[in-house]
Order: sequence, then structure tokens, then C-alpha cells
Amino acid sequence: MSTNTNEEADATSSRTVTARPTEPLLVSMREGARALGISERFARLLAARGDLPSVRLGRRRLLRRNDIDGIVARGGLMDAE
Repeated sequence: MSTNTNEEADATSSRTVTARPTEPLLVSMREGARALGISERFARLLAARGDLPSVRLGRRRLLRRNDIDGIVARGGLMDAE
């Protein structure tokens, strides 16, 4: 029996593979609004008021996919008190 097979298996198992997300982490206001079932204008209004968390990247205002998923899971935006 050859030890090459064991050495190859050890080399393969020690490699680190970085998984790439299947969906983008950030989406445009248009895409986020579509996912939430609201208009892009209303999404921008909510972001400006601070009711919809957003990220500024250069001149673009983007939404985190996790925030959108959280809003959907909760059944809507939480009322600020």
C-alpha cells in the first residue's frame, strides 16, 4: 500500500475553502423595497427617518439583506418609542 493516498488526503483536508454567499450581503433600495413589498420612495423615507437600517457606501444607500430578512420575520418594522 502506498502512503501517497494518505498524504494526499491530509493535504486536501488541511486546505481552507471560503464559502461565497449565494445572495449579496447588501442590496439596493429598489431591490430591498421590492422584497418588502413597498415602494422605493417609501423605503428611502423610512431610511431617512432611521426606521429602516441602511448603509452608505460612497453615494449609494444600501440595505443589509439580514435586516430585510429580520423585518419580514418579525412581521414588520418595530414602532420606535
